[in-house]
Amino acid sequence: MQLPDKSPDTEIKFCLYARKSSESDERQAISIDSQVKEMMAIAKRDNLTVENIYEESHSAKKCAQRPIFSSLMAEIENGKYTGILTWAPDRLSRNAGDLGQLVDLMDENKLRVIVTYSQTFTNNPNEKFLLMILGSQGKLENDNRSVNIKRGIRTQCELGYWPGQVPLGYISKTIGSERKILIDPKRSPIIAEAFQKVADGLPVKNLIDWINKKTMLRTRNGKLIPDSVVYTILRNTFYYSKFSYGGVEYAGNYKPLITKELFQEVQTRLRPFRNTVSRAADKFSLNRFLKCSLCGSPIHRQNKIKKLVNGNTRFHVYYKCSQQMDTLCKARYVSEENIIREIAETVDMIDLSQINFPDYIQDEITRFERMRWDIFARMSENSIKLSIYPMKFDEIDETTIKMYLRNMILYAKPDKRYYLISALLKELITENLKSLTLKGFISITEFNEPQQQLQIYHPALT
Repeated sequence: MQLPDKSPDTEIKFCLYARKSSESDERQAISIDSQVKEMMAIAKRDNLTVENIYEESHSAKKCAQRPIFSSLMAEIENGKYTGILTWAPDRLSRNAGDLGQLVDLMDENKLRVIVTYSQTFTNNPNEKFLLMILGSQGKLENDNRSVNIKRGIRTQCELGYWPGQVPLGYISKTIGSERKILIDPKRSPIIAEAFQKVADGLPVKNLIDWINKKTMLRTRNGKLIPDSVVYTILRNTFYYSKFSYGGVEYAGNYKPLITKELFQEVQTRLRPFRNTVSRAADKFSLNRFLKCSLCGSPIHRQNKIKKLVNGNTRFHVYYKCSQQMDTLCKARYVSEENIIREIAETVDMIDLSQINFPDYIQDEITRFERMRWDIFARMSENSIKLSIYPMKFDEIDETTIKMYLRNMILYAKPDKRYYLISALLKELITENLKSLTLKGFISITEFNEPQQQLQIYHPALT
């Protein structure tokens, strides 16, 4: 092994870098312990002093993603080390960015040598060129991997094999070197019968009860079939040997469970897609404050998308009685816009001195007032000293605060609006105000923690 001159003034300070990755193409790479053992043997053989060992379990696909490697590069930049021992060039870099950083350090003579198991790279044009070729080989493998995977998936699809886990009713087996999709003898008869029942007019709700209570059809984990999975099965073209992947339709190379005609008949029986958007996880929905004043039931929120004539869409939010207390309740839908407008109008009835506003709301109201002063000064062309601007929340008059609160309720983001309404509604019911009804939409009768329920009144259908 030919190393640069090792005179006392130019002694090389070595560190050892060992890395392994969980990526599939590197799973057979020598482990970290083995790398350290082999390279320490080489250091002992060539009388090299290793001052530190860096070990890392991280992919080297992307640049500047390995914290230990980045720390090592910084220490080489600062002159702490001038040489690296590592098992192979691809342990240091499998991307162009990290490889370029290594070569730049060699060009600046801050990194004088890289010693691997089979080669040594010094600040020599030919050796640096070879290092870049070997490092680029790892980069090329990374770039080609995704291309090869996509090509393999397309090939499977063209051969008629679904590239992922097959749906319930089928099983996937490898016979010899060939993959086969076979009919599941336990689940397939039940699924075929389910299609036939729906085609004969059985509602899907009753079908789900039949599957979970009267058949042994279960998921691969042995659990009951969820409602959503039943709908997915009934809408899956896979069962008549057609499937789509990446927007392309392929013919399946396996036996169908049903005919295409039966599948199409089932689609006519299924409930069509409705223009509603599920927001069950919405943390800031106003229905947390609402209940029906006709029957006392909780309020449900529904989000609807209306398609306009010009092709655009408009988003609407409505609230309606859930009819849990009275299945014959005749409460109407009420739009969220009307509810918010009514709540905004109640601000004038609130004693603001009793409300402890959060700091972030106080800060925003203060900035709002200072902006109003600044606009007034610019429009009147009068110079107003900064010292007379309201500097604290306590200095702002009640009219300005109420003006800001109304605008926040009407136009703020859902999270800020939610917490603001929560704070305001606590003050709506006072000793002198036992009940409040506004324009037939909102009826506030009691607002007690922790329920924090606001009654909403729906005019009865006429």
